[in-house]
Amino acid sequence: MRTFIKQHLIYFECLTYGLFSGVIMMLLTRGGVTLSPDSINYMSIAKIINTGKLTDAFVATWPPFFPMLIALINSFGFVAEESARIISVIMYLALVIAIFLLAKTTAGRLVAHFTSISMLFFAPLLFVYSFSWSETVFITLSAISLLFLDKFFKSADTRKSYIHLIWGGMFIGLALLTRYVGAALFVSGLLVVLLKGEIKWPTQKIKALILYSIIVCAPVILYLIACQHYQGQLPGYGHPTMPSFWYNFGSFISVVYHDLLTFDLRFANPNIFPYMVSWKPNIPIHILGKVCALLFLFLFVCYFVLKLFKVTIKNQLILLIYISCYSLFFIFLTSFLVPLSMETRFCSPIYPFIIIFVFFIVVGASTGVNNRKIKSLFRVISILAVLFFWFIQAGSSVNVFKRMQPGKMTRIEQQDITGDGVFDISDIMFLTNYLYRGGPQPSPLQNANVNCDETVNIADVVYLVNYVYRNGLSPCSSKDH
Repeated sequence: MRTFIKQHLIYFECLTYGLFSGVIMMLLTRGGVTLSPDSINYMSIAKIINTGKLTDAFVATWPPFFPMLIALINSFGFVAEESARIISVIMYLALVIAIFLLAKTTAGRLVAHFTSISMLFFAPLLFVYSFSWSETVFITLSAISLLFLDKFFKSADTRKSYIHLIWGGMFIGLALLTRYVGAALFVSGLLVVLLKGEIKWPTQKIKALILYSIIVCAPVILYLIACQHYQGQLPGYGHPTMPSFWYNFGSFISVVYHDLLTFDLRFANPNIFPYMVSWKPNIPIHILGKVCALLFLFLFVCYFVLKLFKVTIKNQLILLIYISCYSLFFIFLTSFLVPLSMETRFCSPIYPFIIIFVFFIVVGASTGVNNRKIKSLFRVISILAVLFFWFIQAGSSVNVFKRMQPGKMTRIEQQDITGDGVFDISDIMFLTNYLYRGGPQPSPLQNANVNCDETVNIADVVYLVNYVYRNGLSPCSSKDH
């Protein structure tokens, strides 16, 4: 029995972390996933797919894979919110397993265990996965694709390396169909192919690049062509008066710092998120956070300076490439194309890989210590400090998670949009379809003016989302119209 467990230990480890992460996500979303206007759009597209009107589902603004998953689960008899919750649970479970395997191959088994344990209560990721957002799928697909790219990069067998490249390209293609910022993953893959030494220039390298590009880009190109054909549109942005690149660069670093090393997660839009996930700790805990921040910044600089002068960091090269590509691509995107604010949601795709680096630095920084007891003591204290800090950070957000859960719907005097006497998700989706999908007009139209500003627009959708899912102000009464 002991021999069997030893031979299959990695499967038991993956199963254990997967079960724990799935249970934690089920507990966090036991009242339902939290919705934002983006969530309503995804569910609306999923509903269109389920009704068979596929040509109406080609909406270039929102990539199709996430709503397709919702529609798939809907087809088994689940409602949209239940489908989104199932996706969040499965995707977080898969993420923790993929990160365990990736950390094991890039930083060692010890780092893999501490990384997986920390992800069981890492507040920024838990918070993002408790929403019905496409990031829940994108981050998981990113981890799986990087796992295959890492195998491709390190494999000396040409045939096996091409198989890993094909699998990695397929998952990157799905990630790109989930969020367009997946282009950063595509670029990361190109760099990995170019840097792989076993593939020689020029013929083999060009073949690998062409194969990889076709696998990743073909589905996305076909989807965009379909959008152009059926809806006459492609993703089109352009806002010349945007913050500068360097301003967004500083904002990005600031959000990452606050999410990882403070008790304050960043959500910048007060109209959609009228609260901050924050907690004012007492003085000792506050000092602990600052000390941890300074300690790991110091270790980071020392360790990588030493590495640069001694040996290359080949094992972690995939992680460094992706973190750099995603960060620069997203900063460029927000500076020149899309008016997105820097916040936890958009920075979260790199957090699992930063966690690997945090523990890798702790373990690596102590490798030069000759005294075994001092080395072990340093590692234990450092790792426990990180885990303890993130555990408290997650605990400080529990009240916010509770506030996000949808409460029981109540009947009010104001006539709702669908006419069933209750303001709920069906009213939000009906109004979204009317505003953005050419759906039927609410009858009478004034019922949709839930904030009584004399105009029916996205503000009414946000108002309803806040009322239904965040205990916001109730829709104005019919006599106010």
